[in-house]
Amino acid sequence: MKHSNLRRALAFSPPFLALLAFFSFAVAEEAAPVPLAAPASAGAAPPPASAAALAAAPAAPSAPSLGEWSPPEATSDKPTAEEWEKAAPHELLRPHEHCTAAAVREWLRVSCKDPGDAFKGVRVFGGSETDVSITDFKVKGKSKDSEGKEVDKTFDGLHVVFPVRKGDRRVVSIVNWASCGWKCWYTREDMFVTISELWLPGEERPTIVLH
Repeated sequence: MKHSNLRRALAFSPPFLALLAFFSFAVAEEAAPVPLAAPASAGAAPPPASAAALAAAPAAPSAPSLGEWSPPEATSDKPTAEEWEKAAPHELLRPHEHCTAAAVREWLRVSCKDPGDAFKGVRVFGGSETDVSITDFKVKGKSKDSEGKEVDKTFDGLHVVFPVRKGDRRVVSIVNWASCGWKCWYTREDMFVTISELWLPGEERPTIVLH
């Protein structure tokens, strides 16, 4: 066979045709136009918000801090029960698991839930006890029984109410009963929480902290 016939036979042999077909298909696929996305219609739903966009959304406003509270200087009567029901809550400077605060005019109410049914009362250890008052309340919540199971429970609590005025230097404590165990035959008194209220002359607002 002549050389030209040999080259022609190799060029059109079945393996060469298959290889030629493969490369022709690959080139055609690369050259094929990419379909464009159809324009969104006016009534189409917007795409879902991304996680980053949701994380950047502003949080709901929280209660004002007690550290930014400026009581009015005018003296007023003690708020009624109806006024306390509508009282604005305030965040404590030192958050407490069992206590909250609210204010009406220059009056402050600190409310503490008794987790162990051991509240005894309130003692004023410093400053004036004038107009300091307490009332009890009940609140529903969750507790654990002797087996560690969560159960519904009604807790006792105390409202401590007092006016906040310039010149105040007051320390009030909610006390509870505490046992000394086998060391003695009597119960002792312990401090559950201490409320420190200080408004020095020249200060713009008082400093009220729970310890």
